[in-house]
Amino acid sequence: MPTRRQLLKGAAGAGAAALVLPEHLWWRSVAHADPVLPARFSLDPAPFTLGVASGDPTPEAVVIWTRVAPEPFVAGGGVSGLVTVDWAMATDPALSNVVASGQVVTDATRAHTVHVDVTGLNPGTTYYYGFATGGQSSVVGRTRTAPAGSTSHLRFALASCQQIFDGNSHRYAAFDRMREEDLDFVLHVGDYIYENTFGTNHPEGVRPQPVTLDQYRFRYALYRADPQLRHAHRDLPWVLTWDDHEVYNDYDSGVNPTRRRDAYQAYYEHLPIRAPAGPPDLDGFQLYRRLQFGDLLDLLVLDTRQYRDQPPGPTDNHNDPNRSMLGADQKAWVLSSLSSSTTAWRGLASAMTMADVKIVGGLPDRLEDLIPGPDGLTYYAHAWQGYTAERTDILGHLVANGIPDVVVLSGDWHRSIVSSLKVDFDDLLAPVVASEFTCTAVTSNGQGSNNDLNNLLGRLLIYPINRHMHYYECERHGYTVCDLTPEQWTTTYRTVSRSSPTSGASNLATFRVLRGTAGPDMLSGSGGNPLAP
Repeated sequence: MPTRRQLLKGAAGAGAAALVLPEHLWWRSVAHADPVLPARFSLDPAPFTLGVASGDPTPEAVVIWTRVAPEPFVAGGGVSGLVTVDWAMATDPALSNVVASGQVVTDATRAHTVHVDVTGLNPGTTYYYGFATGGQSSVVGRTRTAPAGSTSHLRFALASCQQIFDGNSHRYAAFDRMREEDLDFVLHVGDYIYENTFGTNHPEGVRPQPVTLDQYRFRYALYRADPQLRHAHRDLPWVLTWDDHEVYNDYDSGVNPTRRRDAYQAYYEHLPIRAPAGPPDLDGFQLYRRLQFGDLLDLLVLDTRQYRDQPPGPTDNHNDPNRSMLGADQKAWVLSSLSSSTTAWRGLASAMTMADVKIVGGLPDRLEDLIPGPDGLTYYAHAWQGYTAERTDILGHLVANGIPDVVVLSGDWHRSIVSSLKVDFDDLLAPVVASEFTCTAVTSNGQGSNNDLNNLLGRLLIYPINRHMHYYECERHGYTVCDLTPEQWTTTYRTVSRSSPTSGASNLATFRVLRGTAGPDMLSGSGGNPLAP
């Protein structure tokens, strides 16, 4: 274990301290070339230019992450060969009271990234961590383990869809506001990167649509060059799943396996994920997993992309029992996990919206994703309503087994949507069996800001034929905060300007789910569905 002399002294707080290197470490530094980047971007000091991160907290462990990449926008990151990295976990931001430490060796096959599953920790405790190699040290990160046993409160943010776009137009003030929320963790449900092209004001490797491993690595480096996103990883543990843009728009299990493997490998390399089945290979990567937060929350993190069959087309049967979003193994795991859960709440983290969203005549955007349904209405078939038989099996399992207090947490559609979930959405008298909160995008395009005119038109089209839907909002960006107690689940939609790096956050609407009563109630806000149950 490093001695106190081997730790930097005088830290002002998380993000300011760094490790002093043990004397036996060495580093032959490469001359650092400043990449061509828009002014909004910056890098941490080399070689840990992309910062630090933590994730997948349990009561006894948390994954900590970094990457040794003095030049993250050149192939190999500006380093080659084996690199030994020291790490330490402490109870203070100066890293004086070290509770765990060690060394890992990383190499080019994993982009010189480091994933350490630090074990033997205390539940519900804030820790600080850092890395060092070859005479250089990282910033210090802050993380928190999950609670254990009797738990009275849990608070986390739900986020998705953070297209970085070009230059300064899409800013990440939402992540700065999350850092002020006293969160236990951030739950990100997909579209962490986007595969769009960039102009000449970006490093050359970032400009084309990514199709190779190096290009996907460059794309993650660009996103992590945004200081607001990087600092949110530094200061908060994250739990993540993916959607489609981590590979390319609307892909399914028929994707080119080599491209998928490369995209999945870059995803794993750059995010603080505990890998139960090892790093990705041509056969895929098991991302779905279960995290428990005391006796308060069982969180099932789903993979709604890797195993999915192609969604239905206009003439296909929407209720085909052979069409799966989860695949047989994951579906069986979901049903078994729901049956065995004994916590107050059960959460399903799903990239895709589970509730029906029926539309008359379509909406002004994303028309490529909308198809006519058998009843003359329009459906977003890429989400769960294109896989209704499997959705019925899951929701019906709740009814058949008396499983209460289930909340689905989803993203993808760049809208704030609150719904009561039913086995049969076409039956107005069907009982509500669960609740769903779909978060809006952090930055990705919705229907555009039009002084709530789009919201008004959308609600006029949607509310009368979606009586299960309590709320629909399509213009604003931001994130969602979930507060859990043994008695109730409270969800607050927070809106942030995506065009301002210093934007504050304001409450848009707040909903409550009472323990033992399926379905949400609106506590504050306007524009709710007056026809909702």
